[in-house]
Amino acid sequence: MQTLDLSHNRIRKLSRRSFNGLQSVRKIDLRHNRLVSLDQQTFIGLQRNTAAQVQVYVAENPWLCNCIFGLIFLVLFRFVL
Repeated sequence: MQTLDLSHNRIRKLSRRSFNGLQSVRKIDLRHNRLVSLDQQTFIGLQRNTAAQVQVYVAENPWLCNCIFGLIFLVLFRFVL
């Protein structure tokens, strides 16, 4: 599986390491859900499983923007995307 489409599913929360073990995934679509924040461990499994670029789409969620959330995106851009 190269694309994991979880869009339009009313997802409110993703657990730590939600995507651990998904070695062949190159695209994760989380658009149009109910996510307000992400744990900084959510995508850690992806960085360990693949050297290829992974695209994560997170638009159209009611994000709670704060300093911690900004740090999570810095980690994503550095290690995952």
